[in-house]
Amino acid sequence: CLQVSVVDLLSEARYAAKIREHPERGPDLMTYVWGGITLGSLVATASVGWMIENFGPSRVYLLVALLVAMVLIPTSLNWLEEEKVAPEPILAKLSEQRELTFLVCLLGFSTILLVGVGLLQDSIWVNLAVALAVSVAVVSAFSLLLRPVIGRMNCFFFIQTVCVVDISGASFFFFTDGPDAFPRGPHFSTTFFASGLGVCVALLNLLGMFTYNRFMQHWRYHALFIFANLLLCAVNCTGILVYTRTNLTVGIPDEAFVLGTYGIWAIVHMWMWLPGIVLLSQLCPRGVEATMYALLAGCHNLGLSVASYAGACLLHSLNVVPSGAANEGHQFDNLWVAAAIQAVAPVCTLVMLPWMIPNARQTDKLLQAGDTATDGSLWQRFFGTRRLVQQYGATDTSTPTAA
Repeated sequence: CLQVSVVDLLSEARYAAKIREHPERGPDLMTYVWGGITLGSLVATASVGWMIENFGPSRVYLLVALLVAMVLIPTSLNWLEEEKVAPEPILAKLSEQRELTFLVCLLGFSTILLVGVGLLQDSIWVNLAVALAVSVAVVSAFSLLLRPVIGRMNCFFFIQTVCVVDISGASFFFFTDGPDAFPRGPHFSTTFFASGLGVCVALLNLLGMFTYNRFMQHWRYHALFIFANLLLCAVNCTGILVYTRTNLTVGIPDEAFVLGTYGIWAIVHMWMWLPGIVLLSQLCPRGVEATMYALLAGCHNLGLSVASYAGACLLHSLNVVPSGAANEGHQFDNLWVAAAIQAVAPVCTLVMLPWMIPNARQTDKLLQAGDTATDGSLWQRFFGTRRLVQQYGATDTSTPTAA
């Protein structure tokens, strides 16, 4: 995990810097990056089952270790285009970036707290309560200490992530339970549901990237987010037809219906995901790209945790707690309600869009050369002063002025 995280963050920091320097190529670069990631995921999904079956898991781990080690080649050749800089005292750098340092510590402490609470007890309600309390503290700190445009963007994406409550635990059993467990179910094989659909989604993700890059890269953020959210809501609402078995009533087989809805979802999801990554990269100031990406991605992951706990509590409240046991068809009676909430809740966040997300084109420059991550923050405004920093690591010694 550490190796993947480090490589991921350094890569993200580098393309964030490139997007900030050349914003007109941001959508193209994101399509290229995520196209490569999706192709790699597609190859892995399609081959891992065959490899484990024929060579065993130990040899697969050996092959993966060799592939992972290949990252040493571009690193040693300096494909990241790093430049040597004069060493600076660590305490001086931390003092210069004290707001970001505090946020890093807060996010790290929050992660440890959530893991600890999850290990020490097994109540989903306690987990949700702690996660919500931690989330309020973290998002409030981000909004208080970061420049307003970054804080508002982070808050909007966090809330929207939380609204996509996770019901995958119940839907897995709905689709894969056998006739003894769920006589009226789709009865998909685990291979088809996990691998077959995964390959289909990956292929159509590529189609989504192509259509985004070809037709949508010059759209404004507001128009694209509204269009994609409403379309994604409509696609997710069609899932209700499967959970109520209405698709069989109108003569649509489960396989065709699920492949169609999952496929459309994969395309539309890319129309939301890529502009979000472009916006996040645009708002990473010079010199702290990796730190900002880690903070914003960490906040997103916190939102995923809250969505997971909220989904578990929602399913429990609706008495949807399947386990693969015999004759558990009644466990899915209210699953359609959870699916409806999952589909509609994210759209409700669009009312905040005009105040939270800049209505710029994806190719517009959002930060200037000397902008920092904390300029104009509520914290600086409250105290009435700000530090004049040309870039991180080069502090102007002139007298601070009123914000």
